[in-house]
Amino acid sequence: MAGIINLDGREPDGAEQIESNNATGKPEAAPGVELAKADPFPVAALPEVLARQAEAIADVGGVPLAMSAPLVLAAASASIGRGVKVSSLNGRETRASLYLLMAKQSGSGGSGAYRLAMAPLTGFQASARRHHAETVKPQ
Repeated sequence: MAGIINLDGREPDGAEQIESNNATGKPEAAPGVELAKADPFPVAALPEVLARQAEAIADVGGVPLAMSAPLVLAAASASIGRGVKVSSLNGRETRASLYLLMAKQSGSGGSGAYRLAMAPLTGFQASARRHHAETVKPQ
């Protein structure tokens, strides 16, 4: 992989060598390096309304379900916030809060999928702000 140099001035070793395949734009491992395949997201485990939303975002946004489904789950978690407590093992209570970290290639549709997944939440927020500005906020 000529032309790729780490910040410390050395050429990357085999474990660091991942380049983009010009024909597909998908990551391609350097010879001798194997990329791990992720399991498909278990969309069937989502409530039906969230599964349908994830599938619609995947269709409209042209992104895989592995991207849209976690975003829909994150949007649902954000909309619930601290509003629901669930009794779990050993008498503990837990909330519906999720922390989500997704890694993806730049230009793979993540921003659009995020906007679609969060649209119900951002739409409600915009409506609430308008209502507040028109009826509640002092002049």
